[in-house]
Amino acid sequence: MAPIASVATVHKTEERLRADRANVNEIIDLLDLSETGAPRVRLAAVQSCRALFAEWAASGTLVLSLTADDAEDEAPRLAFRRWVLEQYRRFVAILRRMLQRTETPPGLRTPALDSLVQMAALEARHSPAAETAAASAFEAPRGAFAQLVAGLAHSARAQPKVLERLALSLSLSLALARAQPSSKP
Repeated sequence: MAPIASVATVHKTEERLRADRANVNEIIDLLDLSETGAPRVRLAAVQSCRALFAEWAASGTLVLSLTADDAEDEAPRLAFRRWVLEQYRRFVAILRRMLQRTETPPGLRTPALDSLVQMAALEARHSPAAETAAASAFEAPRGAFAQLVAGLAHSARAQPKVLERLALSLSLSLALARAQPSSKP
């Protein structure tokens, strides 16, 4: 595929990925752009990846925690699930780097933070039940919550605006979680 150089092309790539799972390899192009594109293109790529991974988690294309039962799946399906999970983990790591690097444009740090919070919530919703509903998702070392904390902890300088946004995001997330009826026993 030709390199993606514009926001419009990012959106077309997202549409192809939504339309047909056979195009799933194109997620690599979007992930590459999340790291190396022009700021507007990077932002569009991050937003597209976030939306795609959320959709894939809801549909079962992205399985956030492969279990012993998954090992009984046929080999190609298991390999596909592992590959999609690795692409998701790459996305979360990209977001962490965007959050912690001083050279990241300020206009990309907030979307990186928001995306990590949303991915942490996604992991809590779509991970298998633990003793406490969300414990396994928040304790996963390569999970979005751990990457969010690492990004903030390893940042070269204090980021007061990012921390303010984190406090707001967490407050809103908690309020929404309390307002929604639990689907887990």
